[in-house]
Amino acid sequence: MNPVDALSFAATALPARSQVKAFILDALTTHERGESYTHWMTHLSLRGHYYPSTHVVPNAGIVTAALYWGNGHWDRIIEIIAEAGFDPIHNALVAGALAKTFCRL
Repeated sequence: MNPVDALSFAATALPARSQVKAFILDALTTHERGESYTHWMTHLSLRGHYYPSTHVVPNAGIVTAALYWGNGHWDRIIEIIAEAGFDPIHNALVAGALAKTFCRL
């Protein structure tokens, strides 16, 4: 299973009211509509500020978006994560773990 399919599958296991699930599904929907990564980041920055005490929800959105818009190119995925800001070290670690898991690096 590739990382994008894994994220879509994982979203089905999250509770219906989960904000992490909402961010994953928002990114998926935005990507499927052919919107740009820049459009998604604008949406994320407007919505993500509601979580000042935790970075888990925006981070989930960033990692998800990086996987969708990175198109399987790990250098682009890391670049997207770094551009996004929020918590780039944590997000790069998550993306690295995904690369190890799915690419057997």
